[in-house]
Amino acid sequence: MQNIIKVKDLCFAYNKVLVLENLNLEVEKGDFAVVIGENGTGKSTLIKLILNQLSPQRGEVSLFGQQVSQFKNWSIIGYVPQVTLNSNVNFPASVEEIVSMNLYAKVGFMRVLGKKYKGIIKQALINAEAQDFAKRQFSELSGGQQQRVMIAKALVNNPELLILDEPTAGIDSKTQKKLYKLLEHLNKEHNITILMITHDFDSVEELASKTIKLQYPKNGEALYC
Repeated sequence: MQNIIKVKDLCFAYNKVLVLENLNLEVEKGDFAVVIGENGTGKSTLIKLILNQLSPQRGEVSLFGQQVSQFKNWSIIGYVPQVTLNSNVNFPASVEEIVSMNLYAKVGFMRVLGKKYKGIIKQALINAEAQDFAKRQFSELSGGQQQRVMIAKALVNNPELLILDEPTAGIDSKTQKKLYKLLEHLNKEHNITILMITHDFDSVEELASKTIKLQYPKNGEALYC
């Protein structure tokens, strides 16, 4: 099985406060991996390290067999950040415009999208089950609808790996179930490997092929890195 993510002896601290200590994990192709843990155990920090937004004090992170610091093919990784309605109240963009943002690297910023790319956007919206509100303003959507749009945005580049940070935060239980069903479909039918942070492990336990539980470090000072 192909190794998608590998973390070895990872150690990270913020201002001498140890967050991750000697962390080891592997995510293989086809996995639906779920990261759980209490607040402050480094779940979002782990994602930032995987995405090379932070550098560890010690240890290694690899993507698709490459050191993350050397990894260049970011288009095969889709990232869905946590969405909060309050932060998007006045965001003046349509759903299609939001999704198209991930195509700028291919078509250029502020370029008119041709038929080919409009078709890619349409298919991504269909795959994320967001096509019914494609013409609406993003800020007018419910939390669940906004999350589907962000998933569609991540799908336009046909990613092999999808990373999600608390995708069901602030969403009612009925909408959560629909979102989990969508992620299960993407994982099984589109063969997309998933790494997801969640506090709602009970609801997603049956979907998870791998569970990664983060705990508070035994040592509290960065000098132990």
